[in-house]
Amino acid sequence: MRKVLVWGFAWVLGMAVSMAKANEAAEGPSILVPPFENVSGTRALIDYEVATGSDPDRPKRVFRVDKYTEAPRAILEDVLGSIEGVRVLERQRVDALLLESEFGQLSGLVDAEKAVKLGQMLGANVVVMGTILDIRSEEKEFRGNGVHTRTTVVKTSIRIRVLDLKSGQVEYSNIVKGSNTYRQSNFGGTTDSNVAYAVVESALESLRTDEKFQKAIFAKRLKKGAQADDEAALEVEFAPKPENCDIEINGKYIGGSPLKRALPAGKEIKVRITKSGFKAWERTITPEKGMKVTPELARE
Repeated sequence: MRKVLVWGFAWVLGMAVSMAKANEAAEGPSILVPPFENVSGTRALIDYEVATGSDPDRPKRVFRVDKYTEAPRAILEDVLGSIEGVRVLERQRVDALLLESEFGQLSGLVDAEKAVKLGQMLGANVVVMGTILDIRSEEKEFRGNGVHTRTTVVKTSIRIRVLDLKSGQVEYSNIVKGSNTYRQSNFGGTTDSNVAYAVVESALESLRTDEKFQKAIFAKRLKKGAQADDEAALEVEFAPKPENCDIEINGKYIGGSPLKRALPAGKEIKVRITKSGFKAWERTITPEKGMKVTPELARE
């Protein structure tokens, strides 16, 4: 069993991809969105599948999780994905690492220190965390002239935080709110079996036009400052065979392949590419425009 867990964790690290998009002045945000924390009284259990290996014959594991830790996460990922220059880490890779590591089983990663550590392991530079504080409803009824009408107002409050992984600081913290009204009478009307989800969605959608939220995401993205004037950065693509190899630059792990990384032009860089069951590949390269590193690792 221990060997299985070790293999699973190694696979997840291999699948962890640094999605950062860089240019001469800054590296764009590569964002981790962990499961939400739900401290409201509203719960709804759903089945949730998580892949635990790269072998297609290896079955997925199914967990019963709170819908309001997972559904809002998907909405927030969609919102972030619509912002130009933003990359969101693939959720299945994040979940697999959560399951195989110390962070717990999809229970909501609300501790900032752990979120920073997980984000760094996955090659992110920003973590966006959500906490559902409240989901409540208020009902009013009207009876008269043979008509019975019921109006339900559903409201939610959600705290959103943006953590910068370089500094570990919270760059943004705000409570977004959503509200929807539903009416039903004995002559028909509006009904919705999932009104709580709808108000959560409306609250998170407000982030699309929140300038402070977007500014926080792009803040402090590894700015090169004066160095950028003297030293241009060139994007180098790493696509070894087989896929899902670990990439190290000058002895530092930067993510799993395939990936692209902005590296200093004209400066020698030590590259080490490894994967379990294969011989390590090591070379010293000098980044050039359009460079693509595509070695084929030999089996041990």
